[in-house]
Amino acid sequence: MNIITMPTIEFETGSKGNFAVKYAALGWYVIPLWWINDEGKCACGKGDCNSPGKHPYHPFAPFGQRSATCDASQVRKWWSSCPEANIGIYLAPSGLCAIDIDPRNGGLFTIDDIEAEHGPIVSDLLQYTGGGGEHRVFERPSGTLPGKLGKGVDVKLDGYIVVEPSNHASGCVYSWEASSSPLDGIAASPLPDWIRDLSAAALNKTGIEPGDRPPIEEQKIADLRSALPYIKAPSRDDWLTVMFAIHNDIGGQLGFDICDEWSSSNGGKYDPVDQMRVWRSCKRLGLEGVTLATVFKMAMDAGWPNIPEPAETPENIRAYVISLVEKAKHEAAKSGEVLPALGQWEIPVKALQDVADWFSTLSEEPHPMISIVGALAFGSVIAGRKYRSVNANWTAMQFVLSGPSGVGKNYIKSGINRLLHSSDLSDLFGASFYTHSSAIYWALHTAPTHICVTDEFGNSFAEARKSENGNKMSVFKSFKQVYSDCDDTFRADSYSMAGLSRRDREERRTPPIVRPSLTLLGLTTPGQFYSEVKSASIEDGLMNRFVVFNVDKAACLRRQVIGNGIPHEDLINATQLVRRLGEGRDSAPDAFPQIIQVDFSGAAKSIFDMFREEAESFGDALEESGMGNMPRRWRENAMRMATMLAAWDNPLRPVVTDGVAEWCCKLVRKCGEETIKQLGGRVFESSYGLSMNMVLETIRAAGAGAWVGKSELLRKHRGVKSREMAEILSHLEEAGLVIAERHETNGRHALRFMSIPE
Repeated sequence: MNIITMPTIEFETGSKGNFAVKYAALGWYVIPLWWINDEGKCACGKGDCNSPGKHPYHPFAPFGQRSATCDASQVRKWWSSCPEANIGIYLAPSGLCAIDIDPRNGGLFTIDDIEAEHGPIVSDLLQYTGGGGEHRVFERPSGTLPGKLGKGVDVKLDGYIVVEPSNHASGCVYSWEASSSPLDGIAASPLPDWIRDLSAAALNKTGIEPGDRPPIEEQKIADLRSALPYIKAPSRDDWLTVMFAIHNDIGGQLGFDICDEWSSSNGGKYDPVDQMRVWRSCKRLGLEGVTLATVFKMAMDAGWPNIPEPAETPENIRAYVISLVEKAKHEAAKSGEVLPALGQWEIPVKALQDVADWFSTLSEEPHPMISIVGALAFGSVIAGRKYRSVNANWTAMQFVLSGPSGVGKNYIKSGINRLLHSSDLSDLFGASFYTHSSAIYWALHTAPTHICVTDEFGNSFAEARKSENGNKMSVFKSFKQVYSDCDDTFRADSYSMAGLSRRDREERRTPPIVRPSLTLLGLTTPGQFYSEVKSASIEDGLMNRFVVFNVDKAACLRRQVIGNGIPHEDLINATQLVRRLGEGRDSAPDAFPQIIQVDFSGAAKSIFDMFREEAESFGDALEESGMGNMPRRWRENAMRMATMLAAWDNPLRPVVTDGVAEWCCKLVRKCGEETIKQLGGRVFESSYGLSMNMVLETIRAAGAGAWVGKSELLRKHRGVKSREMAEILSHLEEAGLVIAERHETNGRHALRFMSIPE
């Protein structure tokens, strides 16, 4: 008997057939679906098709989803005969379920409301639908689940979902989030237990379904719908202006629908996925200042005749919008964390790294770098005003922690407070902020060493700028003074005593604070902070005193078990030892504490000398940009940090080793460079420039000698279209920032890029 062996059908990389076979290999049950044809309609041919590109392809799936299979040979036969077919995954036999979020039916707002009340619904498998929604895919739990969590949020337990790279009637395709593809080995997460217990009644206790919002003035809506058609084919900046304005003044499902209608019909490039992401970023950033008055002004300039009386008319709309784009960039960038994670930056002194590790146990999703910042600030205040290097460097430092609102910065504030309290050092935890420079003086008079951990630091900075010579501006001037007066004395502001009696003058006379040691830790979002930094703050030396840590949520660790919040005995002992040998508990504000000198090894001295030359050269190169002052204190900040680490390493005989010196210089340089990038980004003239910068950063992040393919860049920067990406890469190559190479992969030619060392 002759046995005929049928050849194995192979598909091109990236084809639907290739994807379908890979899904089947995971044990997922695959079903072929009708697709969207070249006319943008369902290929089934029904003019009134109510599920275009989403219903089973009946020639191969006569029993609907029950025809699904994970037999790779059958899947190959299907897609070899019909390569255009979209791909569906039958959830139940695949051991999966999915939370389906539909933004056009209130899903974005429903999910926000649910998570605010019950907790996050986070899946390691996240897919963006072609219509701008989300599929959050989970392990299938036992038992039953509610079929609906609220308006626009369905729980799919027994049905199917459409998956990448299926096409959608919008013209977009379904796609897994860059770090969430099952084809990269990512497994489904367990479904949160509390979802099983939800019911429609529990979600609708108030009679208002999640996603509903209070009614908006009808005339305002009518004016807006009348004005929007005049803003045709907008630039990216103008589009963002309209989006933020409608979100701020209307919001809710109505606001989203108005934006979506305008975006899809005005002649611009419509991307429902981008629409959804930007709309959600509006809420995360909490942006203010752009209102419907801005939209009406844009429509008036375009010839809109029905002109309402605007509540306000911002004069610098474009500059403001560019700053909004900057803020959105920090939220939307998927190319990885801003600072490397724990492995590279672990504190080289065990006692302080132990503090950072304990801080991490206080959060369900700790960020390694946030924990390190908290430990450095804690170490600074404990070392106090008694450790000084041979170069007259003290340990008091001023840190700013900048990260998006969802990154979870506040756990280190709680950690610092708890560890101080457990160490019987609660007096070192100062005010959350100061209303006036005199408040700083009296706080130091009470506790010459203390730490100020302040939330919403960017907002305080903004208010100080608005008040100019007001009280809050005097606070920031005092931050500068206290930083510089560590080796001197700090005095309160002087006021006129004319006409006062001798007794009153004596009562008002304030003694100096000797060697004040104020550690500052400001918590902020990039939007709050960077949008308010002006040239004056750079030129007068305020900004270069801050060591600014820019962190990204991508580096957060997930599903960590939270500890009991009680510090280990060894942490308390180490804290009390540094404090006892350092300042002690009896130092009066007007007394000179006995100094413990911190020496430098020979190698450490050379490292700091080279770092000074490097920082000066960097500053010289930045002079024309107005940021030449930014690197001027890099060396000083690194030496202060090193002095503090030496005190913790050996409180009795502290020495800055070459390893500590190198670590501090690298960290301060990294923070400084990232801060300069953030500040410099504000001068970009268009979203094209922002996109170019983000693409270049992604290529550089791959490392020296590493190639990055164009397809990978498109996957990581989904808001950049293929044609625009080609232009960006061409410009980067012409500028000598990257080199390009054509290579062959799977029989096809493709381009890849590598950064040229700066």
